[in-house]
Amino acid sequence: MNSNIVDQTKLEAFRQNWEQIRHIENLRLSFTNFYALLVVAVIAFVATTHNNEERHIFVFLFLTILSLMGLFLCWRTRKTAYDHRRRALWLVGELTGEKNKEQLKNYIPFEQELSPLYNPFYVRTLYIWLYGLATIIFGLFIFLNWC
Repeated sequence: MNSNIVDQTKLEAFRQNWEQIRHIENLRLSFTNFYALLVVAVIAFVATTHNNEERHIFVFLFLTILSLMGLFLCWRTRKTAYDHRRRALWLVGELTGEKNKEQLKNYIPFEQELSPLYNPFYVRTLYIWLYGLATIIFGLFIFLNWC
């Protein structure tokens, strides 16, 4: 009876880890949607105000700070999702008695089994590069408007 309680606890911990991974991905996607909306709105604003160059510095500073926030968020969510996935993998090994990684593929998707068109591990890295590139580009706009 005691092992049944331990198994139920491990099963609940496994479920919580997978729900946390889903929550992390939703957080990243929500921020990216918000970010894209703001970038498009700000670029439209800059395109319509040709005569006020002083305002453009503050607008691009805002976009640079927002891009840095996105970069840090993606770094953090990538590491957190990896940690929760690793814990879930360990819990599956404990629940099934399988310690071999090859046997656990039936329970948790692995990187090499996913389609090359959409591999979430590569997509998470792509988001980091996109936010980093946006930070550099908006920082260059600040520099060019300042000089």
